[in-house]
Amino acid sequence: MTTSINPNFITFPIQETTSDLILVNDDNTNHTFFHNYPSNPYIHAIRVFGGKNYSQSYKIISLGKYPVKVKYTKKEKGISYKIPDSYQVETTLNGLIVLCKTEYQFSRKITVKYIIEWMDENGQKESKYSLSSAGAASSLFLNEVCNKPNSRVSGTILFGFDISFLQQIRETVTCQIPANRKRPFNELTSQSQKNK
Repeated sequence: MTTSINPNFITFPIQETTSDLILVNDDNTNHTFFHNYPSNPYIHAIRVFGGKNYSQSYKIISLGKYPVKVKYTKKEKGISYKIPDSYQVETTLNGLIVLCKTEYQFSRKITVKYIIEWMDENGQKESKYSLSSAGAASSLFLNEVCNKPNSRVSGTILFGFDISFLQQIRETVTCQIPANRKRPFNELTSQSQKNK
């Protein structure tokens, strides 16, 4: 079933857009993205699940980069995505604007800290994080805000890890870094590397 979507009728809940949009169809995942990134930080996604369209808007705050030893999302429908470091994206979840962030933790074992920040009803910044997955961080958020411990949201979708053209941009930037450069101290994983 092919659906024709007119970008003039797409609404971006987080902002207004007047620039020309680029349409990206990902036939492997049934996802469509409207954007003018990097000129405009806003991206609108339409994903088809079970024949229904689900839309989500994003504002890229920081594109992030892939470290030398990159981590991947858990496979969903046979597909896993690279997880960028220092990535920040604003989106909406349960009616609240949330800031989703990733921070790699370099120690003996490389882990990713998935952080969700939002403003509570008193204007105070709140946050929840998980070291296991973006989905676990979103579940902690939903439990806190909705008091529904069994609520689930795809962390891959919430964080926008499945936005393929952002992955391509990050990989292009990574390829432009000279191969013989020394890695930053925080990317060193063993104690012997740090002692040199």
